[in-house]
Amino acid sequence: MKWVPMPAEEPPMLKEFRTKYPDGTWRKRASGGKRAFKKKKGNQCVFDALAASQGFICAYCEIRIGRPDGPDVDGEVEHFVPQSTPPPPNYALEFNNMVACCKGGTPHNARRREPVEEHKHCGALKAETHPKGQILDPRLLPPLPSVWTFSEAGVMSPDIKACAEIGVEAELAATTISQLGLDRPLLREARAVVRQALDDGIDPEWGEAEIVDYVKTVAESDLVPASSGHLSPFWSTVLHWCGRAGEAVVVEYWGNPGDAA
Repeated sequence: MKWVPMPAEEPPMLKEFRTKYPDGTWRKRASGGKRAFKKKKGNQCVFDALAASQGFICAYCEIRIGRPDGPDVDGEVEHFVPQSTPPPPNYALEFNNMVACCKGGTPHNARRREPVEEHKHCGALKAETHPKGQILDPRLLPPLPSVWTFSEAGVMSPDIKACAEIGVEAELAATTISQLGLDRPLLREARAVVRQALDDGIDPEWGEAEIVDYVKTVAESDLVPASSGHLSPFWSTVLHWCGRAGEAVVVEYWGNPGDAA
């Protein structure tokens, strides 16, 4: 999980729908008779805005995400506060309550693993859990410092020192990992692959200066958006591996972390 900048503008289609149907729902329900916003075109416009702002990586696990109805079948709009939470506001239609998320190992997800229930993660695992006191809000995290550490095996843990620096309870960071399944085996393995690829890029014959140059090159290529707007999957893992060189690139590209928080 990294910080998630919200799009500068709310999709007009969602804003117009909420204005017309303030008590509407996101998806059609079996009963109740309320108007529902979610349909292919509406779902895509909201997802597209959120995903573009996030660099097309999941707000929680940072895996690559694509359109809900696209070839990856791997993205969806996630409501941070459950839609079922009593208003006000109407959390189902509040744009600032939404992030773009992966499908989290659900049965129709290309990255699923059996048994599905033991491998669910992100929004699919969170479901109707209210995040207050249990899950960090990625939209409120500062760009730096990252509050996570990652081992060579891809194990994700709270960075106690970084948590203290920005006033985040380490226990809350830990429950965020567990409530979202961010350290489940399939994610550990994927992060370990990223780490190994970075390590493999270092020539054993290199001196310290050459290694420093290599790390800086990785940071500049992997920690800022590509021309397409995409960020590298498992961005926080790359940032942790790059260390100070990575932090310097983040500051250079996004500005002062304190101002961006």
